Amino acid sequence: MKSLVLLALAFAGTALAQGAAPTPPACLATAGLEPGLSREAAFDMMRKRAPETKTANVKSVHFAPEGRPYEADVTFGSESADAKVTEVRFAYTSTTVLDEITERFGAPAAGPSPGSYVWHVERCKATYTYRPKQDEKKTLVGSEVTVTPLAKTKH
Repeated sequence: MKSLVLLALAFAGTALAQGAAPTPPACLATAGLEPGLSREAAFDMMRKRAPETKTANVKSVHFAPEGRPYEADVTFGSESADAKVTEVRFAYTSTTVLDEITERFGAPAAGPSPGSYVWHVERCKATYTYRPKQDEKKTLVGSEVTVTPLAKTKH
């Protein structure tokens, strides 16, 4: 076993020495729900975690899979059957989401509201916006992360 570990370390060291770039961190796990997904594909993904989910031609659907640390609101571009997902908003009871995203993508930009932060991640083709969830006493009780398509820039 020790020789396998040493072999793996040697291989990794050789790859880095030869100029291999380190693997970038993965995009955020979004339960397979992401902007641009077709209505049919989005409902297929939701059914994997909540089999009772029924496809509907609605503008927005609330998704709360049992046993998961989040709930999600999935927004489509219209009520038409061929509409695509335009936004996914995740609500977490965890208060460590900001730290987890910052560790993955680095320092964020200031967001649109006080306490919010934004990451524009090209390789994920997404913008992630973090907002703290507070109770009426302003105590942090969770987090909200909205995933939208990365805005296209003109060159």
